[in-house]
Amino acid sequence: MLFKECHRIAELMSAFTKPWFFAGGWAIDLFVGQETRKHQDIEISLFRKDQRHIRNYLPDWEFKKVIKGEFYEWEDEFLALPIHEIHAENKKSGQKIEMLLNECQNSKWIFRRNKSITYPCNSIWSYTDSGMPYLQPEIALSHI
Repeated sequence: MLFKECHRIAELMSAFTKPWFFAGGWAIDLFVGQETRKHQDIEISLFRKDQRHIRNYLPDWEFKKVIKGEFYEWEDEFLALPIHEIHAENKKSGQKIEMLLNECQNSKWIFRRNKSITYPCNSIWSYTDSGMPYLQPEIALSHI
């Protein structure tokens, strides 16, 4: 099956009621319509304001925030900039997901590295024919 890993995550996230989308290399591959390389991990993006919803949605998962390349337990605090990366792991299944928090204010996506770069929030993602959400390439590449 093409995009087997993406289908697995899409199934996991199917009842999540907030916007989320594949990020990183998977977003580019979903846009292109083929797997272009072997991926080491899987990344999804969501809006910063929805970060607590993902914790509630995945109650059996352990979450770590990334600060300057170091991993720390993510308690229940609201993660503000410059923190934008979360790693989650289901200890029972071994499943792992990297999550990237995106800024959205007044219906505009804001590039965290340069706040003068914006884009309409509802336009930062698209869907594959099978319904998998992915970040638009120009947004996915900005996370690199």
